[in-house]
Amino acid sequence: MERSIDRARRIGTALAVMTFPPLFVVVFALHPNLLAFRPLLTLDDWTGRFHGRPLVHAAHAMMTLAIPLLVVMAVHFAQVLRGRGAWLGLVGGGLAILGAVILAADKGALCLVASAFDTLSEAEYRALRPGLVAMHARAGWLWLLWLLPLLPVGFALQGIGLVRERVMSWAQGGALIVGALLLANPDIEAISVLGSLLLTAALWPYGLRLLRAPSAGAGG
Repeated sequence: MERSIDRARRIGTALAVMTFPPLFVVVFALHPNLLAFRPLLTLDDWTGRFHGRPLVHAAHAMMTLAIPLLVVMAVHFAQVLRGRGAWLGLVGGGLAILGAVILAADKGALCLVASAFDTLSEAEYRALRPGLVAMHARAGWLWLLWLLPLLPVGFALQGIGLVRERVMSWAQGGALIVGALLLANPDIEAISVLGSLLLTAALWPYGLRLLRAPSAGAGG
């Protein structure tokens, strides 16, 4: 029984590690103006990205549902790193999990709520502008959403630990670190797609090794 539980945990972890990066590629690629390469500085820029765009709302829902996969990965790497990278695994995992909670709040407050606004008439939607201004400015306790970069920073720290302990090669770990940090950009979707592709390149080989491994660690 214990062996079957360990095997199920290992396979589930591998699938989580391998699923979220390509899913993020799809999520970011579904956004409009993919090659704009400019941040969403104004309210009209921000609302123009999602207002009247059902595919974007679907992408945000997909990202919200993928958040548990991030938590699984952060916990796994924290458990794997027990030597020179142990503190990096622990601290990075804590930051990544906190960042995942912030990501859930971000998608709930600024994305899923916005999908409800899209069910209104245009006149009703225009009447919401003061509220949209407050949301865009992260007013009130929405300031907590500025902590979202903790998510990529946490995974980047774990990536350093994985390289230090030779769980990943320099190339693979570098792709993980750079890919994670590229996600900490001001809503430039093309950069986020590139970061997600790098994460896919780093994590798919790791996930495949984990599927074949006899224990919870993927080894070198």
